[in-house]
Amino acid sequence: MTINIKCPECSSAYEVPDDKAGKKFRCKSCQAIVEIPGGDTFGPSNDPFAGGSRKLRSDDDDDDDDDDDYGPPRRSRSRSGSGRRRARVSGDGSSGMAPGIAMMIVAGMGLLVFVLLAITSIGQGGPNPNDLPPPGPERDSYMVGYYVGSCGFPVFGLISQVLIIFGGWNLMAGKSRTMAYIAAVLCCIPCCCSPVFILGVPFGIWALVAINQMTQDGAFES
Repeated sequence: MTINIKCPECSSAYEVPDDKAGKKFRCKSCQAIVEIPGGDTFGPSNDPFAGGSRKLRSDDDDDDDDDDDYGPPRRSRSRSGSGRRRARVSGDGSSGMAPGIAMMIVAGMGLLVFVLLAITSIGQGGPNPNDLPPPGPERDSYMVGYYVGSCGFPVFGLISQVLIIFGGWNLMAGKSRTMAYIAAVLCCIPCCCSPVFILGVPFGIWALVAINQMTQDGAFES
């Protein structure tokens, strides 16, 4: 059997089991406390609200039941991926700070070295005439090799140092994992890409370890 009752504040009608008699519950409409009487005060045939009554549970029922169709929607307890990521970043995202800064520093030093190499190559004005082979295909090959070595190497080095600086910033800020990974790999290539020839190799390895840890922690934005 059930007990039909109305909220004294907003007149909302409810239908509750008779075993809840004498207990109290909170009105879903106005949040007022409603006391359940000890008997069937309003019969089903006499209650004008019986047809539209709603079944409620008393305050003694389990509040964690998610099957309540009449209460306000409960907030989901599961956090979104971005929320979990922010929580992880707050704890472990700083692991890329030190290697990122270290890569930027050594890449800045390497940038100066390659700039000096480029200036030196330009200042030479060309190969020594005494070193040139006789005119012909051999001389042409020599000139191509000379300019590729004297100009291409510094230009490639400058580009690699800029990429390492940019990747170090991405690692430090937890932005792009791809750019941070490219910078770390370039740091590990001695002579042609590694800042100051081999000085950047240990920092590149350090950065790779940090990238792996940050990837597991979800610390990168992309």
